[in-house]
Amino acid sequence: MRSITQIGIVILLITALGAGIYGTVGLSDTNADRSVTIEVVEQSNGILAIETGPVQTAGNETKIATVRNQGDRPFDIMEVVTGQSTQRYTLSPGQSSDIYVDIDCDSISSEEYEIEIFADTNESDGTLRIESMATVAVSCSSG
Repeated sequence: MRSITQIGIVILLITALGAGIYGTVGLSDTNADRSVTIEVVEQSNGILAIETGPVQTAGNETKIATVRNQGDRPFDIMEVVTGQSTQRYTLSPGQSSDIYVDIDCDSISSEEYEIEIFADTNESDGTLRIESMATVAVSCSSG
């Protein structure tokens, strides 16, 4: 009788321990410390705006877009444009930077350029990163 009682106690302990382990590794609800909202906006209305439009040029150094910091903190920018060298700079709130490409209108009549902007800023709880992309059509004009 004593061994049956001991077996019963062992089974009870194993069951209780198993339930305790399951209870500690089970999933639970998660709540954010603050509310989080994500909105999709037009390029020109974002924290980091890329203002573009159709571009006509006679060639050489041509402005194809403007990047504007419309936020409230500075951003370290990495600007990548198809076929051009990568540019790095910092934009403070309210500042803007023009994007230029070198176009040879003697060899092309039109071209599309893809602009990728990677913007980072350090926050107390980590790094905030914004990535944005735009495509600009450029046409060469005669003289």
